[in-house]
Amino acid sequence: MKSLKSLAILAIAALSFAACQKEENDKLNTAEYDAVIAEAEALASSATTDEYPAEAIATFKTAISNAKTAMEAVTSQSHVDNIVANVKAAIETFKNSAYGAIPSEALTFECKFDGETDKTTGSNAWTLTACAGPKEVFSNETLPTYVDGKVGKAVKLENGANFNITGFNPSALAGSAISVAVWVKPSKVYANNYIISFNRWSSWKLQLQDGSKPFFTLAHSGGITDMDNETDNSCPANEWHHVVVSADLSAGTVDFYVDGQLTKAWTEKCNGTITTLDENYLCIGQQCSWEVACGDDWFNPADANADNWSCFWGLLDELKVYNVALTAGQVSKLYNSEK
Repeated sequence: MKSLKSLAILAIAALSFAACQKEENDKLNTAEYDAVIAEAEALASSATTDEYPAEAIATFKTAISNAKTAMEAVTSQSHVDNIVANVKAAIETFKNSAYGAIPSEALTFECKFDGETDKTTGSNAWTLTACAGPKEVFSNETLPTYVDGKVGKAVKLENGANFNITGFNPSALAGSAISVAVWVKPSKVYANNYIISFNRWSSWKLQLQDGSKPFFTLAHSGGITDMDNETDNSCPANEWHHVVVSADLSAGTVDFYVDGQLTKAWTEKCNGTITTLDENYLCIGQQCSWEVACGDDWFNPADANADNWSCFWGLLDELKVYNVALTAGQVSKLYNSEK
């Protein structure tokens, strides 16, 4: 009987303690917690991989879940305050993980290839002239045509079809930083698949090399440097892939990205500023204008043919040239917004 009486006393005591604890918990101020958890959940539900890394989104959602679980077992106001502080810190960390926006003024020019304009867009409206390949090389004179692309329409280039850009400011394509971004779908693989060229190797050029990998040449204060992303089949024939080259001459770095992922980071490869010429030429889908090629000593029309002419075969879309070196986050955001 004595033991039963003791158990009864303990039970009453436990109930009394629980009642007191509940009463104390009911007195806790949770208004700030309610507000901050609502803010966190709204931010998490609206977050997309266009704006944030997928890993950051998952980590943030886990932090919210942990905070809600901890809140179910709070025993004091200081415990609530700690949870609030943790959620606020998680919100700040998550916001800081957002991909950086590319300033609009950093876009030197772009070609959307929608077939509706003969001007480049972006910071500069330069004249975009469609040209056929040279008749001395190609039996069929073919102009660029527009087909369904990666983002709306794309341009189809074959038989030397290209664009010559005129009225541009060479200094806008020089400076100490440059980034080129483009969607490519080559129809064949060979060493001279030229995407865009500013004075060929005398300034800078981007092409797909044999092995179907991006290849970039940069003429700068320290010389002329050839680089590729050292990954064969990065851009195989008949597939869409997003290519970005980001060059920071001040830091001496050149980074290659394919489909938003860094594939090669070159260091100590460039310095100073990009070289320009007295007469400057800017072409898309060909290494330079036909008139320039004819005037070069190396060119002999009798030796040129469709298999060795430096031009692009396939589709191009959303070509963009920036006057800054894009960061990894900016490249990823650009890729995710267009893919």
